[in-house]
Amino acid sequence: MISELPNVPYPQANSIPRIIDSIHYLRESKNAAELAHSYGYAPRQGRYYGNALRFLNMAREEKGKFYLTTIGKKVEALPNSNERNKIIIEQMLNHKTIKLILDHTLRNNGNPDHSYNEYIIKENISSINSDETIHRRTETIESWINWILTVIE
Repeated sequence: MISELPNVPYPQANSIPRIIDSIHYLRESKNAAELAHSYGYAPRQGRYYGNALRFLNMAREEKGKFYLTTIGKKVEALPNSNERNKIIIEQMLNHKTIKLILDHTLRNNGNPDHSYNEYIIKENISSINSDETIHRRTETIESWINWILTVIE
């Protein structure tokens, strides 16, 4: 289980559908601005979504461009299906913080415990040291957990 990835920012990309769309846009490599333009969002969001894919081991970055990994290519080739969603969820749950937050949410009848979730991120991700950033990253992970719970219903 992964605690923290060196040189990969903890994700700030709340929308799993946008992450999935970003996989499709990366059939051909793109830089952050091109990725953002493909989806019509702000340039900084292109970096957020590209880095979210890196965090999930679905993309890598070389010389300023994002490229799909083997896992990313596999997900890109699959239709919206249980198989595709299972791979995405597995990639998420490879991360200690997401696994801990999901487990706690399930024990809490599917209700997020924002204070606990912030604590988990603060204790496990040393690269995040501002309360505001912890809060934003927690919102991202809670959004991902909500997507997981919706998909597995």
